[in-house]
Amino acid sequence: MQVSDKLICGSVYDYLSTRIMAGLLSDGEKLPSILELSGAFHLAPETIRAALLILAEDGYIRMEAKQGSWVTYQADRAAREEAVARYYAQRCDGIQDLRRSAPYLLEPLLTHALREMDDSCRTRLRENWEAGRKDQIISPAIRLCALLLSVLNNSLILNLFWEVDRYLRFSCLSVSDAYDAVASAMFQNDRDNEAGRSDKVLYDAGGTIRQIIGICHEARGRYPAEEQVPFHWTIYRQRRQLCYTLAARIIRKIPAGVYPIGSYLPPLPKMAEELDVSVRTLRRTLSILSSLGVTRSFHGKGTLVCMEVEDIEFSRPEIKEGLRYYWESLQFLSLTAGPVSLHMLRTMPEADSDSLTAQFNEMCERDRCHRCFDIVLDFIAERCPLAMVRECYGALQEFLAWGYPFTVHRLRNHSLQSEYAQTIGQAADCLTRRDWEGFSGKFGALMAREARLAEMILTDYCKQSPSGDGENILPEITDTIEVHP
Repeated sequence: MQVSDKLICGSVYDYLSTRIMAGLLSDGEKLPSILELSGAFHLAPETIRAALLILAEDGYIRMEAKQGSWVTYQADRAAREEAVARYYAQRCDGIQDLRRSAPYLLEPLLTHALREMDDSCRTRLRENWEAGRKDQIISPAIRLCALLLSVLNNSLILNLFWEVDRYLRFSCLSVSDAYDAVASAMFQNDRDNEAGRSDKVLYDAGGTIRQIIGICHEARGRYPAEEQVPFHWTIYRQRRQLCYTLAARIIRKIPAGVYPIGSYLPPLPKMAEELDVSVRTLRRTLSILSSLGVTRSFHGKGTLVCMEVEDIEFSRPEIKEGLRYYWESLQFLSLTAGPVSLHMLRTMPEADSDSLTAQFNEMCERDRCHRCFDIVLDFIAERCPLAMVRECYGALQEFLAWGYPFTVHRLRNHSLQSEYAQTIGQAADCLTRRDWEGFSGKFGALMAREARLAEMILTDYCKQSPSGDGENILPEITDTIEVHP
C-alpha cells in the first residue's frame, strides 16, 4: 500500500472508530457493506477493506467472510465519555487556535467556492448531496463542506479540510436537520443571494466549532494535566514524501547561496551526510531534480546546478504531481495571503514588523523584487501568532520551491523585475507608513497575479515540451466530485 493509501485508510479508520467511540455506531450494529462504504467515501474497496481489518484488529468490529462486519466495542457509557473527554482535553489549545485561524485560512476558501459556483455546478452539487443523504454513512457536515470545497478543484485545500475534520472530530457533532437547511440555502439558483448564502454556511460551521470548544473547556477541567496535541497538516501524496521534501530543501538552498547556479553539488556521500539522508534517497531525489531541470549530471564530473526549464520532463509522474502542488499552493495563497498577512501585521510585535519593513526595503534597493514572496511567507511561517497558519504556510512553502526554475527563467529574460517592481515599491511604501491594510491588499493581489501567471506558464510549457505528451498537468473541473477523506 502506497503512503497516500495508508493515510487515506487511516482517515476512514479514524472516522468509523470515532463514531463507534461516540456511540453513534453501537455494539452489535451491522456496518454497511464494503461496496456501500466504497461508494459513500468514493474510495476503492481494497482501501475500505484495509481500514476495516485494522478496526477488527483493534477490537472495534468483527468481520465474517461473505457476511459483513459488526460493531463489537462494548465499553460502558462512562468509558466512552472518558475517552472522548481525554481526546478533547489534549486538543483544547489546538482547537481554540484553529477557531482563531479559521477567519483567515478557511473562511476565504469557503466564500470563494460559493462565489465560483454557477448554476450547472450548483445543480451537480445538489444531485451529489441528495444521493449522499440516502446512504447516511458520511455525516451531513462532512458531505456539505467537502462538496462545497470541491468546486475549487484543489486537492491541497480538500486535503486540509479532511485533516481539520480528523482533528476536530467534526463528523460526530453534526445534526442532519441543520445541515439540510444550510444545503437548501447553498444550492438555490439565486445569484443575488450570494452574501446571505455565504453567511449561513459560515455561521452554521462556526456554531459547530463553538460547540466543540465548549466540550474542550469541560474536558480540560476534568483532565487538566493532559499533554497538548497540536494540529498537524498531513498531506496525502501518491509517492514517497521524503524525496519530495528533500527536493524542496535542496531547491531552497539554491537562492540562499548554499548551492549556487553554475556550481557542482558535493559528492553524494558527503551531501547525504549533510542532509541526514541515505545515499539511495539522495540519488532518487537528484533524479527528480534532473527531470525538473534543476540539475544535470556529468559522468566523472558530478552534478551541476543549472535551472533549465527546457529540460523539464513534464511526462514524468513525479514532476506532474510536484508542479500541480506548486500551482495549487499558489491558488491557496492567492485566496488567503491578504487576510493572513493583515492579521499578522496587526498582532505581531513592533520589532518584528520593523524587521519585515527593513528586509522589504533592502530587497527593493537591491532590485531583487522576486524575493518578496519568500520574505513575507517566511515571516508568516515563522512569526504569525496563529499556530495553524504557521503549520499550513510552512507546508505550502515546500511546494512553492517546485516553481523556482520558472522564476529563474523569468529573471534571465528580465521580465520578472519589470512585472512586479511598481506594485512591490508601493507595498514597501505601505510598510514604511505602517499601512497594514494597504500592504496586505497589494500582497494578496501579487499572489493572485502569480497564480494566474503560473497557470499560463505551466499550460504553455506542457504543450511545447518535447518530453511531454501535450497533456495539461493542472486539474480540470469534471463532473465527478470526490468527497472522500
